Amino acid sequence: MSDFQNKFLMYIDYLKRKLKRRKESFKDLQDLIDSGSASPMAKQRYFEMKGRIEELEDDVDAAEGLLKKEE
Repeated sequence: MSDFQNKFLMYIDYLKRKLKRRKESFKDLQDLIDSGSASPMAKQRYFEMKGRIEELEDDVDAAEGLLKKEE
């Protein structure tokens, strides 16, 4: 494996860890929303977080696709 591929794997791992943390935060917001006691600000954060999670998932998919293409 080349140095580039190793660095790219580290980047993918970083993205996956960041995605995991976002999903944990999202779960907390989702529980708050489901309880019915969420403020409008919490609801806004919920939708913003949902968008960020989708972006990170797309980034991970793209990075993994590029890595496979390099192999």
